[in-house]
Amino acid sequence: MSVIGVIEADFELSGIGTRSRLADDLCGEAVLRRTIQRALRAEQLKSLHLVVHASQGKPAKDLVDGLPVIVETHDQPPPAWRDAAVAGRKWALDGWRGGPGGACALDEGFHPAVAGALARREGAAGAACISPAAVVLDPLLLDRMVAHFLAAGERLRITFAQAPPGLVATVWDTEVLIELGAAGHTPGRLLNYQPDDPVHDLVVSDCGYKVPAEVTHTAGRFLADNRRSAETLAQLLSDAGGGANGLDVETVCRWQRERSLSQPRALPREVELELTTEDQLSGSSLRPRGNLAGQRGPMSLEMVEAVLAELAAYDDSLVVLGGFGEPLLHPAFDRVLQACRSGAGGAAVFGIAVRTNAIALNADVAARIVNAGVDVVSLLVDATTPETYRAVHGVDMFAQAVAGIEALVSARQQGGRGLPVLVPEMVKVAETMGDMETFFDDWMRRVGWVNIEPFNDGAGRREDRAVMRMAPPSRWACGRLWSRCLVLADGRMVRCDQDYTGAEPVGTLPQNSLGELWRGPRLEELRALHRSSRWNDAGMCASCQHWHRP
Repeated sequence: MSVIGVIEADFELSGIGTRSRLADDLCGEAVLRRTIQRALRAEQLKSLHLVVHASQGKPAKDLVDGLPVIVETHDQPPPAWRDAAVAGRKWALDGWRGGPGGACALDEGFHPAVAGALARREGAAGAACISPAAVVLDPLLLDRMVAHFLAAGERLRITFAQAPPGLVATVWDTEVLIELGAAGHTPGRLLNYQPDDPVHDLVVSDCGYKVPAEVTHTAGRFLADNRRSAETLAQLLSDAGGGANGLDVETVCRWQRERSLSQPRALPREVELELTTEDQLSGSSLRPRGNLAGQRGPMSLEMVEAVLAELAAYDDSLVVLGGFGEPLLHPAFDRVLQACRSGAGGAAVFGIAVRTNAIALNADVAARIVNAGVDVVSLLVDATTPETYRAVHGVDMFAQAVAGIEALVSARQQGGRGLPVLVPEMVKVAETMGDMETFFDDWMRRVGWVNIEPFNDGAGRREDRAVMRMAPPSRWACGRLWSRCLVLADGRMVRCDQDYTGAEPVGTLPQNSLGELWRGPRLEELRALHRSSRWNDAGMCASCQHWHRP
């Protein structure tokens, strides 16, 4: 039995939909050539194949000239599920899985039918599928995973590792690839819970190749497929003397952990914009609304556009339209969506999410959301019956919310791309516990994903109604201070969604730009306090129970 190496490449778009950087220079060598050179160091691969669309055969051969890799071409269109998988991956780029919709790193730029046909033609038992932008792929770990796969015979149909994207490959059984291609399922579906076919998580099976805990617990993206990651890799290679020799998976993860709490990037990856605090659920007991949040906004379109113009500097920027009100009630919601997708100077935001209670959704609004290319819609439903809905939200609008979701489901079907990813949400409190199992299974069957979240007491400012404590026993620095921020509808930037009244702002737009506030003294002071574990000196952070969120 043997395993071949398969690198599927695209010189126009990356596996997450950004501009392809495969031909770009990275510390003196093209990205794709670096990846191939790393893969060629693996000794367990029978052969290495670079797979491209027929229209890209010549540039592929030109770029890899002189390297012992076999260039293969195909004429197949992308899998039908690719757009939805990309939309989900946008929100979990630094992890191998965890994005809405269940998308994981296995789904990025992957064509199971093509890889399976190639492996079958070569008479191989399996294919090690390698990202074309994995410039620091660990060849020794790849060899170990291939050996693990082959030693199991027909018992294993997939071998993967819980490691940051770009450090490992996934080894697939040839016939599983063929089956996935025929069924039209995302590869990541094998790792997701299915209510009608529940199985143990493959992570705890032999399919999950065991790597050190330090690797599993490291967040980072080591794929040169966006500006932020390319900058990280350039620094990593520079620190290593310009080459990848000696950069095994543990060394890379150690380097990442040591620098993870250093100076933040020029801009946050994710910004949540509170368009308004107007809300039909102003008396909800689950989330701070109405009098608890206060009256703010609506946020001006000029402020929205200014934020978007700054975020356009990075091609992995994410925008959430949410906050502590109902974004669909903003008087210029359609223009906000248009700005997110067109941007200043034509630069679109990488990912767009909308958090809505669904009450204002109808066929017209749903169609506009779909047509705008929104990636994710979080649906704050929290109940399966009118009685539970009334108990937690204080109003009889359950039927309107469900009708709104149905309108969005219908519009998504008509759009034909599986977008947006729909995520019904429930806050877990005593009143919703009786609905929780039905809520989860029914919506999983209906839309494919669900989020059950713990009650948030706003850093101790609300009565704690959590069913159980979710925070780990030992505290560490809150990663969101280095990745995410929230701008309230009146322009105040706050550290996170714990500050729903804006009691401890870090600054105000437009007096300062987003970047100036993000790198400004107040947030830097907070980060320094977190680095040194001085939570009690960090204002409301001292009472926060949600510091462990990714």
